[in-house]
Amino acid sequence: MKNSKVCPKCGASDPERTKSFLMKSWGAVEVEQWCCLSCGYSELWMPEDEIESLTEKRRKRLGGKE
Repeated sequence: MKNSKVCPKCGASDPERTKSFLMKSWGAVEVEQWCCLSCGYSELWMPEDEIESLTEKRRKRLGGKE
């Protein structure tokens, strides 16, 4: 929905972008939330630098294990 601007559930072309936070036990991440204003379907998109940061925090929490 972020890239196509079309809802994959209902096909509507009215997605709305907001900011949201994803809470994990090893930290919080600001994400883009895309919501369809017709059916309520939503997606969360995390910036790439946040993915790397969370991956590193998770690795440290697990003692270097994947």
